[in-house]
Amino acid sequence: NVGFYQNPHSGNGFALGNFYYDKTSPFPPSPLPINYRDYIQGRLISKLIAGKTYCASFWINYIECSGYAHNKMGAYLDDGKINGLSTTPGSEITTIIPQVYTDSIIKDTLNWTKIEGSFLATGNENYISIGLFFNNSAISKILTNYCSASTQYSAYLIDDVSVIPI
Repeated sequence: NVGFYQNPHSGNGFALGNFYYDKTSPFPPSPLPINYRDYIQGRLISKLIAGKTYCASFWINYIECSGYAHNKMGAYLDDGKINGLSTTPGSEITTIIPQVYTDSIIKDTLNWTKIEGSFLATGNENYISIGLFFNNSAISKILTNYCSASTQYSAYLIDDVSVIPI
C-alpha cells in the first residue's frame, strides 16, 4: 500500500475508507464541492430480533498517510434505508445517530483499536454501516500531518466487524 503499512487485525484483509474530508481545508484548497464521506456497509447473516440487546464491534486503525484523526467513528444498523439518505455519492449522512460510536480520537497507526457498544434492536436491522455520521462541527479532530499529500482526509482501516446477541 502506498499510504500505510498495516497487517490485518485477523485474517487476510480489511477495508479502507476516507471518513472525513473538509471542503474548507486551506492546505491545500479542496477540489471537492462536498465534505466527502466513505461508508462501509455489510449485510448481516440474519435480521436482528426486536427487543433483544446486541453488541456491535469493529476494529479500527488510523493510516500513516492521513491528515486528520477524529472521534465519532461509529456503526449504524438498519434495514438498508440509509442508502437512500444521500443522492450524491460521497456526501455526508448526518441525519441519523449510530447505535455505537467512539468519543475518543483514534490516531494510533501501529495498534488496532476496538470500538464497541450495546443497543436494543428494533427488529428491522439487517445491514451495518460504518463511518462518520456527524457534522464536521460536532466532531473533535486533530491535524496529524503524518503525510503532507493527504492533509484534508482522514483514512482508517476497518476489520473484524461483528454484531452478536448479549
